[in-house]
Amino acid sequence: MDTLLLHFDDETLEAERLARAVGVECAVIERHSFPDDELHLRLPQSLPSRVVVYRSLHRPNEKLLELLLVVRAAGRRGAEHVTLVAPYLAGLRRDDESAAGEAGCEGIVGGFLAGLFDAVLTADPYPSRVSSLAEAVPVLHAHAALPREAGVEQGRSTGCDSHPNKAACLAPRLAEALRAIHAA
Repeated sequence: MDTLLLHFDDETLEAERLARAVGVECAVIERHSFPDDELHLRLPQSLPSRVVVYRSLHRPNEKLLELLLVVRAAGRRGAEHVTLVAPYLAGLRRDDESAAGEAGCEGIVGGFLAGLFDAVLTADPYPSRVSSLAEAVPVLHAHAALPREAGVEQGRSTGCDSHPNKAACLAPRLAEALRAIHAA
């Protein structure tokens, strides 16, 4: 599999565990903030055609901008297929639960991620929240076993929650789902 897994330094342990399970190399995305908090990210100079970006989306505000910058830079460096592995997907709360006048996140964030990535892999325990993604991009759940239409798999849970400190038991499931995405 000619694939590189990119990750940020705050998720090195989880990303390296996944890279070993899949059998791919991984590289850190260097991150710097200027005094005005503008982000400066640095990826490897050249990338293979397939890239996996590992980024759990708890505390998503800055991370969503990071993903936008990473995907655009990856494309300029040779990536043709970019998959997001987000063990936790924040920002997909149901729009219909918003009170009048509130900006619901599901359609906005889901559409944003679907527009950026060729596939999204998550271990989110609430598969009903990914409906806005499933219409536009293949979405696989690492805790899933049964395939459905629209590229979504859902099924029994692994018994692991997706908190970053408990991601160790997710690596085998995430690896299996990544191999499925890249075999297609």
